Amino acid sequence: MNYLFDLIKTIFPDPQSALLIIVLTVVGISMYRQLRTTVLESQKNLIIKTEKAIEVYSELEIEMKRIIRERLEISPLEMKISKAKVFIPYELLKEFDEWFDSDDVEEKYESLKALRKKLKEEILRLKRTQYDPITYQNNGGITEYIGVYFKTKLSSLVEPLVHTGIILFVSLTVFLIFSVLNTTHYWKEKVLIISVLVAFVLFIMILDIIVSEIMMKKRFKNSTVNWSIFGLFLITTFLLIFIGPWFRGILLVLLIFVYAFFASRYSIENSS
Repeated sequence: MNYLFDLIKTIFPDPQSALLIIVLTVVGISMYRQLRTTVLESQKNLIIKTEKAIEVYSELEIEMKRIIRERLEISPLEMKISKAKVFIPYELLKEFDEWFDSDDVEEKYESLKALRKKLKEEILRLKRTQYDPITYQNNGGITEYIGVYFKTKLSSLVEPLVHTGIILFVSLTVFLIFSVLNTTHYWKEKVLIISVLVAFVLFIMILDIIVSEIMMKKRFKNSTVNWSIFGLFLITTFLLIFIGPWFRGILLVLLIFVYAFFASRYSIENSS
């Protein structure tokens, strides 16, 4: 029994620390459960929307094929496309709108062939996002197997855990910033500590976006330049956290914004 008390005293050196840890634990568990419910609901809605989009695209593709082959009236197809706009990706929708605006009937029949081809490609793209045993076929690669296993088995567990950790980390960082303002008297130290903390929070958030929203969804453009710049960004960030002048936190913030701008322009594919 004495060992148990010694362990508790080691973990909780004082009542204030014990209270803080207990509160953070309760808040973290509650937040994780809520985020996991949200993630599961989002995944369920995405599956339903994907299945509906494939169904709508398939009906459109068949109708387009029939009109091209039999040279039928285009008006009924235009009506069906208008009703399906909610599911059509932005870039493809712009092409359909241009097709709508054309007054040349023969040109519309010819353009319909290209649009049908792109619609078929969109159907295949959506099919590749389905990971259920009936519709998904693995090509045998270990990398793909790990990716599919993560998305089907671990994603709903890990993703809310990561976001919960980030929210708690940001909250603790805000608390530390106020503590520094109240306890540190030298303005250079205040600038250093606060700017590094802010930069580290931004870095964690950017990294989370890149990994969960871009790389896991295969929107990161695989090129030597993009990977080299991403690696250089990681190395430079970690070096500046520990090495550099008193204003290195400000440099870190600028570096993060510069990389975020670069990644959004050149490293990330459109979701359409």
